[in-house]
Amino acid sequence: MSENLNKLLFFHIETAGITSSLSELENKYPLLHDSWENNVIHYIRKWFTEDDKLSSEEVFVKRAAGIPEFAKIICVSAAFLQTDNTPKVETWCDLGENPLDEKEIITKFRGIVEKVDNLGFKLCGHEIKSFTIPCIAKRMLINGLKPPKIFPNHETKPWEIRAIDTKDVWGFASGRGLYSLGVISSAMGIKTDDHHDSQWERSDAHKLYWGKGDLFRKKEIKERCEKNLLEVMRLMLKINLLK
Repeated sequence: MSENLNKLLFFHIETAGITSSLSELENKYPLLHDSWENNVIHYIRKWFTEDDKLSSEEVFVKRAAGIPEFAKIICVSAAFLQTDNTPKVETWCDLGENPLDEKEIITKFRGIVEKVDNLGFKLCGHEIKSFTIPCIAKRMLINGLKPPKIFPNHETKPWEIRAIDTKDVWGFASGRGLYSLGVISSAMGIKTDDHHDSQWERSDAHKLYWGKGDLFRKKEIKERCEKNLLEVMRLMLKINLLK
């Protein structure tokens, strides 16, 4: 694989349920609540049979962060490699002393995407085609924003997609295998920290974000987002240097 890594915009997101609980969803978004109870919960239990014994409330806490219609973006990290291959990272979060709301986060990210699009960049990340890009695009529409032109849509032909997904890079068009970022990094000998993705699920971010824990614990969300981003960058660097 040979790619100009200095022309890639790497990015990663963290999400949480749009509300802390299903009961709060009913109060704030009654139409979404009805959709959850009448449709979504049945599909989830069909896809994830292990959720059969969980209440609808428990399934919401466990799964909502992974469903764009019921989630919100709480953190976005974006980066590019400078000429010396060191990363320049920027992160926007609904956390910390100066939190941004979801619309502000994705508006700032869209500005960066549009800027690098004009410079001929491609997008890069892990599972960005199957989750991250569709999630951001849907949340943009819900927030009254138009997704950037570089994002693929229903009219985009496969060969027109300007995005590199490390899940696809590792899959070699097979569609089968273990494609978690942690597994791929371990196989390639890339050292990761203790907060490995095998131990981290979207529900963890949901619980941390909506929990009453101290600010230090909530900072884990931002740290996790940036570490995942840097892990993807190290992976692409290592693959690209192979002869």
